[in-house]
Amino acid sequence: MLSHYPAQRLTAEQIRDGALQAGGLLSGRIGGAPVYPYQPAGLWEEKSGLKYPQSKSEGLYRRSLYTIWKRTSPPPFMMIFDSAGREVCSARREVTVTSLQALVLMNDPQFVEASRAIAIAAIGIESSAQVSHVRFEVANLERALKKVIRDLTSLDCDDAMLQRLVKAFDEQVTIFQAQPEQATKLLNVGQWKAIESQDIDLQSKLAALTLIVNSILNTDGFTVMR
Repeated sequence: MLSHYPAQRLTAEQIRDGALQAGGLLSGRIGGAPVYPYQPAGLWEEKSGLKYPQSKSEGLYRRSLYTIWKRTSPPPFMMIFDSAGREVCSARREVTVTSLQALVLMNDPQFVEASRAIAIAAIGIESSAQVSHVRFEVANLERALKKVIRDLTSLDCDDAMLQRLVKAFDEQVTIFQAQPEQATKLLNVGQWKAIESQDIDLQSKLAALTLIVNSILNTDGFTVMR
């Protein structure tokens, strides 16, 4: 029965919480007041004239259960991933597949931030003091990529997939080394910062690995339950 169970896309809450958990960012605290995670600026002002008081620190990483819900301006991420509106009772959620969902996973600060955290953990950085000692030798990079695939998709990374990921990583490193300001910008998305190194080579490689992780977050292996 398990082998024939139909594939189902995870809910909006599961996708967000799963990404944060994989990066070690998700708060395990239970209970408390609603929180205000990232959302595009100006949405509340457009609807009601109120300013959205984005949370700081732990409030950005509470489980989606605690996200504030304003009926006239619900969390956009939740709605894009088919969370039901709360104007009326809904017996079940409709499931869609749209290009906007992929754009959210690629560009939403909470997913870019989570991708960076996953990449940094996979390569073996546990504190900012270790950054200068990190090396991106082929063996270490391959180990990190295998860990990311396993953690995000519960699948093993075969040799063909591994080589494609390594090639994509090398291509992104070349791009970031030519445009170091873009690497710095990517590594500074969101509140959570794990590195302070100004080494351009290191920043380029961490930024490249962040993009690879982000691309894996965009696959059915992460967003679909099989």
